[in-house]
Amino acid sequence: MEWMLLHDIMLTGYDENGNTKGEPSLRLKPERLKWEIPEPAVAAIEVSMKVAQGLIDDVEMALLVWTDYGKGFIKKLGVSPDAYLQMVLQYTYYKVFSALLHCFRSEMAVFLRFSSLSSGRFWERAFRKRYTMFIAFVKNQQKFCLTYEASMTRLYREGRTETVRSCTTKSSEFVLSMLDPSKKREERLALLRKACDYHQELYRDAMCGKGVDRHLFALYVIKRYLEEESP
Repeated sequence: MEWMLLHDIMLTGYDENGNTKGEPSLRLKPERLKWEIPEPAVAAIEVSMKVAQGLIDDVEMALLVWTDYGKGFIKKLGVSPDAYLQMVLQYTYYKVFSALLHCFRSEMAVFLRFSSLSSGRFWERAFRKRYTMFIAFVKNQQKFCLTYEASMTRLYREGRTETVRSCTTKSSEFVLSMLDPSKKREERLALLRKACDYHQELYRDAMCGKGVDRHLFALYVIKRYLEEESP
């Protein structure tokens, strides 16, 4: 990538409008390509399309445009924007699961009332599904969750990524301080900086080959290849 950027600027060259220099020597008219696709290929394309569509339908995404502040405000706090956002995710996850549980309890009470007045397989399956979700919320209430963030390892030949664990004891201390009314603003800010600094340290270690996830996974793959049990 670096070589391509240098090559484009130093050798190829662009004009002031961002277009490459030079004129085309031959102007060809576009021609529609007519494909003759055999039936087995059509069937394979349709199967792949269904699989891809299923993956697309399984993704739910919502975009929130935040305009109250940006990275400039975060840097004034003396922390990394990336680490700051990771701490925000930890705080949001912990807080949202606690709030949603109360909503789920009210919903379950209404659901039980209606299901007791009706019968049939539909209500039985529906109740089982909602009850499973309710138990999941109870288990996750006021708990922290293992969180994955990818770090690049391009410092090494053929390096790709390494795992950074965003959920740490320091991030947990910061989150709990945000929910503790007795904590002062200065105390919360100090804990935020400690958590962000520690996260940046973990990120640098992962980027410099000091991570453990990929190493342990490689050992696991070797164990599977040798048909040996992992400890």
